[in-house]
Amino acid sequence: MKAQHVTECELLVMKTIWSHPEKDMALPEILGLVKSTYGKEWAPQTVSTFLKRLVNRGFLRVYRQGRSFFYHDIISFTDYREATISDACDFWFDGDAAALVEALHKVKTLTAEDKSKIQKMLKNI
Repeated sequence: MKAQHVTECELLVMKTIWSHPEKDMALPEILGLVKSTYGKEWAPQTVSTFLKRLVNRGFLRVYRQGRSFFYHDIISFTDYREATISDACDFWFDGDAAALVEALHKVKTLTAEDKSKIQKMLKNI
């Protein structure tokens, strides 16, 4: 799967929905969580526009229940994250995963625990 491009704002909406996989979410709940989690005070119309774009791109499904519209992810957090990482590896490192890890090490401090997890993962491959 190749990751579809979404704007940073749309991605914040998706992360909000992904963070609550146990239930479908309506606009007021999404608005409240985006504000409390990310400090964004967007108008309902703005978030509705983001949601409509995400539905049109196949990220979300929407259904109506009573007077409310509810949103549920079609593309999972894990699938999107993995596709994004794969695309970045292909684009920036010509598919060289070792170069990706080396670059990660340069820009992020890897703790001893991180290094141990990576070593265990590599042994299990």
